[in-house]
Amino acid sequence: MPSIASTEGRFMATETEPPRTRHEQRPDPRGPLEHAFDTAAAKGWRLLVLTAVAAIVVWALARLYLVTVPLLVALVLATLFAPAAR
Repeated sequence: MPSIASTEGRFMATETEPPRTRHEQRPDPRGPLEHAFDTAAAKGWRLLVLTAVAAIVVWALARLYLVTVPLLVALVLATLFAPAAR
């Protein structure tokens, strides 16, 4: 961005650095190891959340065993017999 410098009461625009495009990246002051740790941490907490959700779903289906098994059997049979009904 141009900066404005004062010269005896008058303002002049001086060019200090070229404007950055939005796709231009600044160099990362951290090393590659810190970047790898950040990436691993980001992927790790997502994996933990997905594992917890999957465990909750499995637990809920196990608790509702008398409902889920007949429902799954009915879905499979409906899928198998759907082409025959047309």
